[in-house]
Amino acid sequence: MQPLTLLPQPVQQVIFQTDGCLTATWARPYLSFKKGTDIMDVDIEAIQQALTQCPQIKSVTVSRVFPDKIQVSITERKPVLRLLVQEGAVKKEMLIDAEGTVFAGICLSPWERRLMPFLAGTILTKEGKFYKKVPHIDKVCELLLLAKTKYWPIYGQMEVVMIENLKKHSVPWSRIKVRCQDASLVIFKDTDFDEQLQRLRFILSTPEVRKRVPVARIDLTYEKDAVVRFRK
Repeated sequence: MQPLTLLPQPVQQVIFQTDGCLTATWARPYLSFKKGTDIMDVDIEAIQQALTQCPQIKSVTVSRVFPDKIQVSITERKPVLRLLVQEGAVKKEMLIDAEGTVFAGICLSPWERRLMPFLAGTILTKEGKFYKKVPHIDKVCELLLLAKTKYWPIYGQMEVVMIENLKKHSVPWSRIKVRCQDASLVIFKDTDFDEQLQRLRFILSTPEVRKRVPVARIDLTYEKDAVVRFRK
C-alpha cells in the first residue's frame, strides 16, 4: 500500500497560540490571507519578522501545518514595572520586563497593570521608533519577584521603585529605593534581598511602627540592623 500524501491546499485555518495576553484579533492584520491563498505561497519569514517588530513579543515561530493550516506560536515579555513617559502632549504608561525592554502592554488588563509598581530614577531614550532598554533592571526584578512570591503584603503596597542610585555592579553605595504605603521611603542595598525583606516585615509588624505609619524612612542597608525615622 502506498503512503498517503497530503497535497498543499488553500489556507483554511490560522492557529494562534501565546503564553501572554495578545489576542488573535490583535494579530489578525498580520495573518490575513486572500481567499484561496495556497499554504505554500504564504511568506512565513515575512510574517515572523513583522510580528517580532512588536517589542512585547520576545520570540515567535510561524509554521505550516499541512495540508491547510498556519500555526503561530508567540512567547511574550512578562512585565514587572510600569513607567510613565511623555510623548508630545500625552503621557503614556509603558511596561518593562526583567531584561529592561520597554513595551506598551497591548491587551493587558487594567487590574494586572495596577499590581505593578512604577519605576522612577531613569530617563528613557529612543532608538528609532522604540525605546532603548533600561539598564540594571535585573536587580530590581530579583527584589520584586522575591517580595511578590514570599512577602506579598509588602509587595502589594509597593508604589514606586527608584533606581537613580543603583549601580551596574554591587558596590557599598548601590541602592534601590522603594515608596510604600507604610513607609515613604525604604532603602535596600542591591544584595541579600531575602534578609532585608525579613527585617522589613518584622519592623512593619511592630506595635510602635503600626501606630505611626506611614513612617518617613526605613534604611535596611545596615548589617542586620535598620534605621527607622518617624514622621514629625
